[in-house]
Amino acid sequence: MYVDDTLLVTSFLDIFRNFQFVFNFLSRAGESSGSAGRTNSATSANFPALIGNGIAMSQYTPSQDMQ
Repeated sequence: MYVDDTLLVTSFLDIFRNFQFVFNFLSRAGESSGSAGRTNSATSANFPALIGNGIAMSQYTPSQDMQ
């Protein structure tokens, strides 16, 4: 069965809404913190646009003591 790119893009956009493509790293979703600072991770569990892409993103913020 042949599926063209337009159909794939349309199907993908039908599944995900625009707000699901924006991850707010300032939110507390996926946050882990310790004495060295904190990380905030975007995974498929808290950022639906990553589903099926095999990727994740993280942001590290050092604590004031580490700067």
